[in-house]
Amino acid sequence: MDAESVYIAMMAEAASRLMAADRFIACHRSGKEIACLESAALQVRKALENIAFSAISTNKAAYEGIRSQAEKNKDFTRDYHANRILRDLHRVQKDFYPLALVSAVNLTPEFQSGRTWHFERKNEGYLTQDKFRKVYDRLAKYLHARNPWDQPVPWEGLIEFLPRVIDETRSLIELHAAFIRTADFNGVWIVEVPKDSIEPKIIVGNAGGNFAVLDHGKT
Repeated sequence: MDAESVYIAMMAEAASRLMAADRFIACHRSGKEIACLESAALQVRKALENIAFSAISTNKAAYEGIRSQAEKNKDFTRDYHANRILRDLHRVQKDFYPLALVSAVNLTPEFQSGRTWHFERKNEGYLTQDKFRKVYDRLAKYLHARNPWDQPVPWEGLIEFLPRVIDETRSLIELHAAFIRTADFNGVWIVEVPKDSIEPKIIVGNAGGNFAVLDHGKT
């Protein structure tokens, strides 16, 4: 698949997994089954991995090049750990992380032909890079059966924590910018993943050359 197709597929899967996590949370609230809560945590963690994979697609060749220089596990097609992917993506492109946006405003003066749209950045309520990493690490402890000789897994607060993370992740991907810098294309994708939908839409903007994203990556 081409980069755009991969991106759309990963965003669709992330949205689908967030919906599944909601269903598992509802299951836990109705029956208090720990397995339902664990399943919600698993789906959220996999949704984060989908977002990481989508970010690879915007500059796959450069990412593959970085990974091929690793001392071991050089094959990027075996990558799965989202935080390690984010770490290596940062070496390729500092503004790789989705830039959360609010709905566009039409700046075109009245009676002027054509349209000029402005997308403002979100200031809060979405999953930042720093929180992404912390959430991903926190959820790891719920993916496996507990060794009975290890410390107990802390369940306190998870039922409140997961819905917030789901909402913030949706807020990140529901309207965002993805930046692409390759030998063939320099520009941006404006990506919309409406709430309760698994059908992402992309608007392609060609920069026609080098460009800068100011103050990107603030957390």
